[in-house]
Amino acid sequence: MFEYLQQLLHYFKHSKCTLYVWIYYLAFAIGAYYLVLLGIFVLQFLNKHIIRRRLDLLKRYGSNSWALVTGASDGFGAEYCRQLAKDGFNIVLVSRTMSKLQAVEQELKKINPKIQTKIVQADFTGNANVQFYQNIFDQVNNLDISILVNNAGIMLNGRVDLIKPKALTDTIDVNVVQVCMMTSVFLPKLLARKPRSAIINVSSMIGFTEAYAGDAVYCASKAYVNFFTYAFAEEVKDRIDIQLFTPGMGATNLWGNASKSNLLGISANSVVYGSLRDLGREVNTSGHWNHEVQSPAMKPLSQSSIFQYFANKIYGISMLEK
Repeated sequence: MFEYLQQLLHYFKHSKCTLYVWIYYLAFAIGAYYLVLLGIFVLQFLNKHIIRRRLDLLKRYGSNSWALVTGASDGFGAEYCRQLAKDGFNIVLVSRTMSKLQAVEQELKKINPKIQTKIVQADFTGNANVQFYQNIFDQVNNLDISILVNNAGIMLNGRVDLIKPKALTDTIDVNVVQVCMMTSVFLPKLLARKPRSAIINVSSMIGFTEAYAGDAVYCASKAYVNFFTYAFAEEVKDRIDIQLFTPGMGATNLWGNASKSNLLGISANSVVYGSLRDLGREVNTSGHWNHEVQSPAMKPLSQSSIFQYFANKIYGISMLEK
């Protein structure tokens, strides 16, 4: 490659090409480069969303095994439970509100009467100690857990000095500590299984942005999950399928029940379907094709002062005024 570049420079140096021709060739080379990148993106996109078929997850991770889902009472968590139950997985539902957990449990039994379910009531806010997570593990230690979905999350809006300290620590406990501790406690069990296992860490494409005014704590917590998951995936790739799930705005309680017909607010059903479609195929996915298209644009957009102004208006100042 170095010799080729030397020859190319020698050609331009000793040729009679005008500056105009030099600029023409340079522009052509740059254009061709980006055209190739675009072509690769389009082919990968079509393969992922149209051509490629989803893996048989029950066969891959073991029949009669269990999927444990945190934040299972609504939103993405409840949807993971529904779709995994439909696939034939037994389900452990973990969340803090018993009535909501029982409602989802009854729904799962209607979706697939053959599966088993277990409820673990746990509130991740204010619980960053090891014993709390060990207690969760002890309640399901006798089950063959094959899939761990770290989904529980809190979205916190507003400037940090205007937010109650308890809300700040709760956000870190749920969005950051929960992901690390659930992974740490369950990892030996997942590694010990003969079939492969899987861990899905539910994050957000917001974690890829430069900044997000009005959402500093939430944005930072998701950036942590993104970096953690990428590194961790490399460490255990021989035995465990790791997925970093980074959706955009979804029709869940976290986003204030965004409209299901809204281009930005894709339904939880569609987004989670995309997550499970890509499980075992690649580390990072945004699930729905709409979010996949949005994701590459988020980082450069977040560098814009106009973007930050409106983000702060929507998620910072306006939220505090409510």
